[in-house]
Formats: sequence, C-alpha cells, structure tokens
Amino acid sequence: MAPGNRTAAPSMILRSSIPYSESSVSGRRKRNKWAEEEDAILLDTVRQESSGKINWPLVAHRVNQESGQEPRTGKQCRERWQNHLRPNIKKGNWTAQEEDMIRVLFDAYGPKWSSMSKLMKSRTDNDIKNKWYSMQRTEKSKKRKVAETMAIKRSLKTRSKERQEIIDLITVSKANRPPVDRAQDENQAIAANDTHVYDDLQPYSALYQGSFDTEDVSELLGLIATDSSEV
Repeated sequence: MAPGNRTAAPSMILRSSIPYSESSVSGRRKRNKWAEEEDAILLDTVRQESSGKINWPLVAHRVNQESGQEPRTGKQCRERWQNHLRPNIKKGNWTAQEEDMIRVLFDAYGPKWSSMSKLMKSRTDNDIKNKWYSMQRTEKSKKRKVAETMAIKRSLKTRSKERQEIIDLITVSKANRPPVDRAQDENQAIAANDTHVYDDLQPYSALYQGSFDTEDVSELLGLIATDSSEV
C-alpha cells in the first residue's frame, strides 16, 4: 500500500486537531441511559489509548460521531468508564477491611470520593460515597438502640426501687398498727384497722402515682386489707 493511502490509527485520530466544542454539547439535553452501542464505542476508544492520560472530550467526540445518538460530554464518558466499564471494578459485598479503609481515608481526605477511589482502585467514587453514608446510618441506628436500651434499664431500676419503698412502708405500717380488740365486733375491728393503714399510706400513694399505674398502687395498698383480714 502506498504511503499516501495509509489510514491513520484511531488513537492518532483522537489526537488530531478535530474541531470540537465541549460547551456546545454540555448545553444540550443530556440523556441518562447509555445505549449498548455507545458503551462499545467508548470501550474500544479507551482501549486504543496507549498514553497514560485520556483526552475525554475527544473520546466523547468519537462516541457522538459514531453512535449517532444525542451527544455526550467528556465528563459523562469519563464517569461512565470509571463507574461502570473499567475492567477492575469490584461489585458486591464490602469486606470489613474495606470499611476500615473508608473510615481512615475519610479522616484523611474528608468527602473527596474521587481521591479515595484512586487509593481503593477496585471501588468507584460513587460506590465509596454510597457505602460511607450507609455506614453512617447503620452506626447511628446502633447508637440509638443502645441509648434506648439503657433508658429502659434505668426506668426498670427506678421502678423496682420505688416499688420496694412502698413495700417497706407497708411492712412498717403493719408493725405499728394497733392490735385488734377481740371484744369488738370482728367486722368493726377489721374495718378500723384497715382505715388506720390506708390513712398511713395514702400520702405516699400520690407520691408514686407518677412512677406506677393506679392499679399498681391500689394493688399494693390492697395487700394491707388482705393481711388485716387474716389477723
């Protein structure tokens, strides 16, 4: 083949001075879904680039020229490659080591997902960002559950202490109440004794209403009447 008839390699075409305006593309309507044909052209174009740094605006120019679809920007092509098409992308479950690395990198870089992705080469910047926020939600949920459990334990401990105080008051009242006069009518004696005990504990009933249900206090006070009837 004569030298004048040689066809330039695709990578050389990309490096040639093709009239192209990124701003003219970015001002048009952008589509979200990529067609299979676009992906194939993008993959082929990136693979042909032997240099370390890819000229994404020129890559987008070829994708737009050969696909016949609505135009893509260089940024869209770069993100499509980085997040979906590059061969070393890792999908699926995250290991504990990866989660620890995200925490360390976030402490060092903050929310600079692209910088973090360069160090975690198998994960995309978008995946790292989503994983970070998922970890934050999980940790907040765990802290909330721990706080709720501690609050319940404190409440139960307080209720148990206050219940014991009432029982102690009942015991003291039983010890201090006057003996039943057998000469009296039995029903009259029991009624008088019950009145004495209720009068002793009635002020404390109001004190504990905030911690116990009305039925709880009534049940405890009712124990006295039962004890009195057995005298």
